[in-house]
Amino acid sequence: MNKLIAQFVQKSARQAGYEIIPRWRLDDFQQALLLSKIFLDANIMCVLDVGANIGQFYSFIRNKVEYAGRIVSFEPISDLCAELNRKLSTDKDWSLLNTALGRDEGAMELNVMKSSVFSSFLQPSVQQTRQHAEYNRVDRVESVSVKRLDSVLTDLKIDLNTTNTFIKIDTQGYDLEVLAGAPHALPLFKALQTEVSLIPIYDGMPTLVDTIEFMRNADFSLAGMFPVSSDDGHRVIEFDAIFVNNRFF
Repeated sequence: MNKLIAQFVQKSARQAGYEIIPRWRLDDFQQALLLSKIFLDANIMCVLDVGANIGQFYSFIRNKVEYAGRIVSFEPISDLCAELNRKLSTDKDWSLLNTALGRDEGAMELNVMKSSVFSSFLQPSVQQTRQHAEYNRVDRVESVSVKRLDSVLTDLKIDLNTTNTFIKIDTQGYDLEVLAGAPHALPLFKALQTEVSLIPIYDGMPTLVDTIEFMRNADFSLAGMFPVSSDDGHRVIEFDAIFVNNRFF
C-alpha cells in the first residue's frame, strides 16, 4: 500500500512539473541525473570503474544512476580486493581486476593511507588541507601490479568500436597517468569521469587546468563538475568532473 501511495504521489508531482527526491539521493542527485542522461544518449553497455576502493561507484551507478549493464572494476590494494570479491557474487555483470592502471606496465609502490580512499602513488601534501592530515598519511607501502589500459581492454576482449563504454577514474592524483596508458582507447570512450583538484592534496598532482587542457586536446568537453570535498573554510578541494567525447555528442 505504501509503495502504491508513493507511486501515486510521484506521478502526480511529475504531472505538476515537480520531482520528489528521497533525502538519501539529495547529495548527488544532479550528478546521477547527468550520468543517467549520458548513459541513455550514448547507450552505454560497459562501465570501467578504475580505483574501485570498496565499491562506492559501483553502488552509485547501480542504485542512483540505475545502470544495469556490465561493470569492470580495478583495484590494486589486496585487502580491498578481498572485500570486493565477497560482494561480486551478488551481481553476475560485475567483475574485478586486482591491478592498478598507468602509463607503463610493471610493479610500483603504492602509498596505502590511513584512510584507504586517499591511497596514491603520490606523496601526500596536507599543508593546505590540514583537516585531511589524520587520514591522508602513509600507513604502509604495498607493491602493486600496474598495467596499461589499452592492453587490459585487449585481454578482456572489450571492443570499444562495438561496446559503448564509460570510464570513471579515481586514483588520487594519478588519473592522467591512467589515460596516458590508453592512447588507443581514449578516443573511443563515449564519456568519462575523473577527479580534479583545486587544492592539491598530493605532491606533483595535476591541477584543474592541467586536466581540462588534457581533455580538450583529446577532444572531450566538460559536461559537469560536482564537489567531492571542501576545507574548513568551505573552499572546494576536489571535484568529480564529467567529460563527453565530442566525436559522439
